[in-house]
Amino acid sequence: MDCAQSVSAFVQETRDKVSVINIKLQRLLDGYLDQIIEQDIYKVEKNKLVSQKKSLEENLITLEQTQTGWIEPMSK
Repeated sequence: MDCAQSVSAFVQETRDKVSVINIKLQRLLDGYLDQIIEQDIYKVEKNKLVSQKKSLEENLITLEQTQTGWIEPMSK
């Protein structure tokens, strides 16, 4: 049960990180559209954030797919 709670906490933490990245992406876009941020800087920062977001989302998918598979044997 503790492992399941740990995984659930990790999943929630990862979702929170994705939400923060989404907010940062929106702020970055706003800064670019308001001409506060130059295009080159915008592209570099956007690529970094999108890469981080993709990595986190892949981790979430993996966790969600394997969560039931490895919790069941522990309960037996």
